[in-house]
Amino acid sequence: MTEKLTLDTGTETQEIEVKNPAALIAKNKELLTKLKQSQDDIASAQVALQAAQTESASWRKQWHDLSVIAPLDAALEDACVGPTKYLRAELLEREILKLEPDAQGTERPAWYLNGERATPVDLHKFLCDIADPVLSKMIRAKNTSGSGAGSSSGFAPKTPTAPAPVAPPSFGLR
Repeated sequence: MTEKLTLDTGTETQEIEVKNPAALIAKNKELLTKLKQSQDDIASAQVALQAAQTESASWRKQWHDLSVIAPLDAALEDACVGPTKYLRAELLEREILKLEPDAQGTERPAWYLNGERATPVDLHKFLCDIADPVLSKMIRAKNTSGSGAGSSSGFAPKTPTAPAPVAPPSFGLR
């Protein structure tokens, strides 16, 4: 049994001769079912990929905060008088500190002095060398008076010692 079927591709129409139309229709239904299943699999894979990318971004941010931002904040904390976030914001605004991406795309701190890249060994000294009145008020002064007693200093001596013997007072003329 042979039938002529019209095949419409959207741009053109063709007539083809089919020997077993029932088998062709059954095969088409089977292929449509497989296509629908494949589309559902692709959709679920895209959802899983999006979830994995979101989780990866979350872990990447957490790693960046712990490995880059926390050490930077600790170094700034040692040099800063007030909250670190204000000093960091001021340094970023004045472009003394820039967070530049490295080869892997991770933002790392880069220091600049007068527009030229610098690599400070001592961050406190580097910040103190910048002649700026606003930054001077934000930088902690080290080894100056008025900073208060340290934790090791106290009013009484650490170990009690007996006073040195003193000659008795003499009242009279010599």
